[in-house]
Amino acid sequence: MSGGRITSLRGWAPALAVAAAILVLTLGARVVSSAVRDATDRTVGVEGVATIDPPDGWTEDLAARRDDDGARTFVLTKGSAVVAVTVIADAGMDLPTLAAAYDDGVLDARFLELAKTDPQPVAVGGLPGVRTIYVGRTSTRTDVEGVVTVAVGPGGAGLVIDGAAPEGLLASVAEDLEAMAEGARIA
Repeated sequence: MSGGRITSLRGWAPALAVAAAILVLTLGARVVSSAVRDATDRTVGVEGVATIDPPDGWTEDLAARRDDDGARTFVLTKGSAVVAVTVIADAGMDLPTLAAAYDDGVLDARFLELAKTDPQPVAVGGLPGVRTIYVGRTSTRTDVEGVVTVAVGPGGAGLVIDGAAPEGLLASVAEDLEAMAEGARIA
C-alpha cells in the first residue's frame, strides 16, 4: 500500500463487498423511506441526451435523483445492488478524460481505500466506452465491489453507469449491468 491507496486488487474482493454493502445500506434506507418507481417499463436518463432501459426487477429511487452542474444522476436498486446512472448533457471532454474525472472525483472521494483496474475498452450502446472494476473500503469499514462504465456520444453527451454491491454480490447483477451498457442510447 502506498499513500493510503490500494495498488493491487488481489485479496480485496471482501473489502469491496463490504464497501458495497455500506453503499447499499445507505441507499437502501432511502429507498424504503421514499417513493419508489418500478423502472422495468420505463427509460431512465434524459431523452435526447443519454438513456438506458433497466432490465426487470430494478426500482428507481426518486428521492435519490440529483442534478449537479449539468449532470443528472438516477439511482436504481435491485436487492442489495445499487446503480447510479449519471447523464451529462455536454460533457465537454473526451472519453479518457471523463473516465478519469469520474474515477478521481467520485470513486476516490467515496472510499478510504480503493483498488481499481485500468479502464478497459467496451461497447456502450454501439459506441466506444471504457469499464473499470473496483473494490473499495468506506469510512465505516464496509467493503464494496463495483464496476463503472463510461461513454461519450458523438454529440458530446456523457454517460456513467456505476454499479455496486456488497462483497460477492455484484456477480448477481453483472448481466443486467452489461445489458444497460449495451442498450444505452447516447447523443
